Amino acid sequence: MSKKYLSAGIILIVGMLIAAKWLAWRNGEIVAESESQSGYYSIAVRSVPLTGDVLTALSGMYSRIYRCELYRQPHGRMVSSQSYSEDSYIAQNVKVRWKDDSEASVYFDHRPILHLQNEMWDRISSSQAPP
Repeated sequence: MSKKYLSAGIILIVGMLIAAKWLAWRNGEIVAESESQSGYYSIAVRSVPLTGDVLTALSGMYSRIYRCELYRQPHGRMVSSQSYSEDSYIAQNVKVRWKDDSEASVYFDHRPILHLQNEMWDRISSSQAPP
């Protein structure tokens, strides 16, 4: 009888680990984080899958969006967010650069894509981007 309970316990634990991993994947992987000079704000950039299919997820061949999230300290409450995507685009390098405490830009592969000012996000068009 004890082997039966042990097997059931192992199956339950493995199932819970798989479910936890899937939920973490579904919420998105943080690909960049940065804190403002004063520490009052922080930005997290997540790569979020657009599919919930487990087999597609395991293959890594899924479409994604990038979600930039602004958090206000000390409680870490999200203040605003903005998403960005292009067809079949996978960013290799994502960076956040702060100009001052209330202004920052998010760069995808060295291109400025999103701009944050006074807790509001804007998409940077190619004509606005610095050379």
